[in-house]
Amino acid sequence: MKITRQNILTASRRSNQDKSFRYFIETDSHEETERRGWSFYNHKATYFPELNWVSDTCGWFYASQENMLRGMENIALAELLNTRSDEFKKKKGGALAEAKRIAAERFAAIEEETVEREIQVNPHIYRAFSHNAREYDDMKDYIIKRAYNC
Repeated sequence: MKITRQNILTASRRSNQDKSFRYFIETDSHEETERRGWSFYNHKATYFPELNWVSDTCGWFYASQENMLRGMENIALAELLNTRSDEFKKKKGGALAEAKRIAAERFAAIEEETVEREIQVNPHIYRAFSHNAREYDDMKDYIIKRAYNC
């Protein structure tokens, strides 16, 4: 499984504080990607139950960094308790410390890319629609909204 975080910057918001990122999940099959997406939803990494599909094996969802890390901790804890529960019985702190360590490693391994929306849209696409400046701006906004599903 590959997870990528996409930081989308717009002209009105250039700060990463209290900001959601797009997290892309890519696996070998549609079923596995869907299962991973449900896992992130069930463990409170995101509040959106359905993935936004990019391809048959890749989907994305929005989440803050804090929620994503907390969700990854919950997933790691569930994995540990399902596979190695005897190992953590009567151990101070139980599996939680190990789950936090695993989640921190996984979170640090997430690749990040920064996308500026204004650069992503080719001006020649919407310039051809009209020479009127107002229609030009309206078409630019329309294309940006359609390109990024917002």
